[in-house]
Amino acid sequence: MSLPGFLGPLMGIGPVRRQSLIGVATFVGTTAIGYLATAYFAHTLGPAPLGTLYLLISVSAILAQLTDWGLSSAAAQKIGEGDERDAYFSAHASVRLLLLLPLLLLVLFGMPYLPGKGEGLLPGWGFAAALLLTLGGIATAGLTGSAKVGILRLTEFSGNLVKLGVQVTAVVLGYATAGLLGGFLAGLVATALLAVPFLEVRPARFGWHHLRGLWWYAGWVSLGGFVGVLGGYADTLLIGFFLTRGDVGLYRGAVQFATIALFASIALRATLYPRIVVWYRAGELGMVSAALSRALTYSLLIAVPCAVGGTILSGPILYYLYGEVFASAAPALVLLLFAQVVSVWADLPAVAISACGRPDIAVRISIGGAAVLLVADLALIPSLGIVGGAVGLLLSQVAAAVIAYRMSWDVTRVRVEKAPLCHILLATMAMALVVGVFSAVVTMSHVFAVVAAVALGAAVYFAVLLRLDRGIHADIRDIFTSLGLFKQGARKRGIFKG
Repeated sequence: MSLPGFLGPLMGIGPVRRQSLIGVATFVGTTAIGYLATAYFAHTLGPAPLGTLYLLISVSAILAQLTDWGLSSAAAQKIGEGDERDAYFSAHASVRLLLLLPLLLLVLFGMPYLPGKGEGLLPGWGFAAALLLTLGGIATAGLTGSAKVGILRLTEFSGNLVKLGVQVTAVVLGYATAGLLGGFLAGLVATALLAVPFLEVRPARFGWHHLRGLWWYAGWVSLGGFVGVLGGYADTLLIGFFLTRGDVGLYRGAVQFATIALFASIALRATLYPRIVVWYRAGELGMVSAALSRALTYSLLIAVPCAVGGTILSGPILYYLYGEVFASAAPALVLLLFAQVVSVWADLPAVAISACGRPDIAVRISIGGAAVLLVADLALIPSLGIVGGAVGLLLSQVAAAVIAYRMSWDVTRVRVEKAPLCHILLATMAMALVVGVFSAVVTMSHVFAVVAAVALGAAVYFAVLLRLDRGIHADIRDIFTSLGLFKQGARKRGIFKG
């Protein structure tokens, strides 16, 4: 049966490239819609309600980790290996659901004392979010282990659409903070429900040896999971502790914009994990190294120009995107953008060595970065405010990148593709020169001037890059050719086509 529209050509692309394209497309779509919705919330409600939402996200992520203990990663690993998939999935789901009971007791006794209760962050919100994250995590493990990363990205995208739709509707109706929190929960429900029909694994009987198999792998991953979640949300929680809910909103607004630099890296990380599991088991270490090196190039292809362009236009972008009050977060945004560039060097090796069955190394990377983050945040946030949080994040990513490079080399060798990297830097310099001159000549006093500067910078960057690097040019041409957008002759096969 023929597939409609572009789906036929899309399914003809190799699985790694296809899933990467789906990941990039859904991330870009979610990010774009999220920016528009957050801009509306920021202009309508101000930073404080957004700060409460970000605190709920941070607290619920930590609570959900108390039902995980590394079991999701362990289950994905075992399911990906192909032996007794249903039994390992069922063991993982049963343990996580059982752990919800002590989590409920913890929430009932502990949540009333957490920051945010007086501004709408009630204990019920925290437990409900943790419960839904747990259910979603069970489904995610099944899809990831079955290498259905493209499906996973599409369900997450749909869940985000539901979340934003409920939030916008609720805010329009005047529900403010409660609307933001309720929409967040609605999105989690939608994501979990949409994932279930695509699960290949089914409930099955399991024994103690399945539990032991999960816990052996999860031992290191559980520590890494807690450290990773704390490292991901410690700056938000500490800003909420030392500063105000409005400061949390300002900081997380800048963080949200800075993630635009990572959309290629995020898509590639999720796509490569199940593939690396298969390659490593088959002894194809050359495929692992080649894929990681290429993934590093394509991650930096987006991250570097975003950081440089964002630095030049940081103030006007925040002013027009979120509102006048958010422009004060421009110095923090510059630091956060470069922190995202550095994070690429740490995240790709960490994902790869976890897929190769060495979570102990990944944990050491996370611990090093989180330790630097906590120390820096405790020292800098009280005196420098949200800029201190951004400095702490940048320092933590530098530390994690150094540790990742030194400790992962014997397991997964990520080599820098020097020529493409030089071409990326040259194209970025050309873009920076053009945007700098444009912003000096044209006053950034209107949103259309900012949009024109961004569009001009993107056009210059890609025009120079594709002129300099024929390999990247061929890869991008291949993508459009595979999708049937234009005809082309025989194509040279590469790592992301298979």
